[in-house]
Amino acid sequence: MPHKPKQEKGDENSPEKILGDSIDDLALAFSVLAKRAKGLKSATEVFQLLSQAALLLFQQLTLFCRIDIKAAREYFRNSSVLPVPRFLSRSVSSTLEKTSSRLIIALGWGKDLKELRGDSVITFQLNAILILFRAERSGIDKTGLATISNSKEYLDYNQEVRDAIRELPDLEKSSVGKWSIVIREWILIFEKVPDDKKASFDIQGRAYGDIIGAIKDEWEKDTKEEVAERTKTHDEIEKKAVKNLSEHWNVEMKDGFPKEWENLTDYEDFGTGKKWGDYVWVYHEYEKLKRQRQDSLDGAEQAAKSRLLHDRIRKRLAEMVS
Repeated sequence: MPHKPKQEKGDENSPEKILGDSIDDLALAFSVLAKRAKGLKSATEVFQLLSQAALLLFQQLTLFCRIDIKAAREYFRNSSVLPVPRFLSRSVSSTLEKTSSRLIIALGWGKDLKELRGDSVITFQLNAILILFRAERSGIDKTGLATISNSKEYLDYNQEVRDAIRELPDLEKSSVGKWSIVIREWILIFEKVPDDKKASFDIQGRAYGDIIGAIKDEWEKDTKEEVAERTKTHDEIEKKAVKNLSEHWNVEMKDGFPKEWENLTDYEDFGTGKKWGDYVWVYHEYEKLKRQRQDSLDGAEQAAKSRLLHDRIRKRLAEMVS
C-alpha cells in the first residue's frame, strides 16, 4: 500500500487553512456591513441592513459548524445565546427555518445549561432592565421611544421606585446592594398592575415572568421554611400569651376560649357569676393573636420571594461589575 504523505499545516485543504480563510472572509463581510451602515439615512434602511446582517450571521454559523462541528457542539451546549434569526414559514425563506431547526437540534443548544439556566435568564433580563434604568436616570427617550414610554407608564404604579431609580449612585461594586434592592422593587411593581393592563407591559411582564420562573423551585422551598419558622414563632408567642391571660384572669383556656364556657348554651348564662366582661376580653385578645398569626403566614410567601429576589439579583450584578 502506497504511503500517504503527511499533511502539512500549510496545506491548501488543511483544517487550519480552511478555518483561517473563513475567518478572513468573516472579517471582510462585517467590514462591508460596517461601511454600509455609515451611509444609512432612514430607519427602513437600518432594518434592511440588520436583516442582511442576521442572514450573514446564520450563513457564517452554518459554515463554521461544518468546519468544526465538535467545537460548535462543545460551545453551544454551554451557551444561552445562539445567533439564529427567525424565518417566516410558508415563504421563500421557509427552507432556512427548517435548516435552523435542524441546526439547533444538532448542536444540542443549551443542553448543559440545566444548572445554570436560571442565572443565565436573570442575567439576560438584568441587562434589559439596566438599559431602562439608565434611560430613566438620564431622561433620554430617543434610545427607544416605545420601550421608555412603556417603562414610564409602568413606573406610575410606584412613584417611590421611579424616584429611587433617579437617586441611585453609579453602578459599581460599592453600590450593588442599593441597585439590587431598587431592581427588586421595580420587578415586583408588576404585581400591582391591574390584570386588564398587564398585556401592555410586555417587557416588564417578561422580566417578571422569567426571573420569578428562574427562582420558582428555590422560592417554594424558602416559602415552606419561612412558614415553618413563623409558625414556630407564633406558637411560642401564643403559648406565653395564653399562659399570661389564664393567670391574670384566673381562667383555664381551651382552643382560644375560657374552658368554663364549654357548657354554656344561652346568652343569659353569662349573666350570673360568669365574669362575662373578663371572658370577652380574654377571647378577643386570643383572636387578635390568631389574626396576627394568619397575617404573618400570609406574608411568608412574599417575604421569601422578596429576600430571594434581592439575593439572586445582587449576586448577578456583582458578577456583572466585577
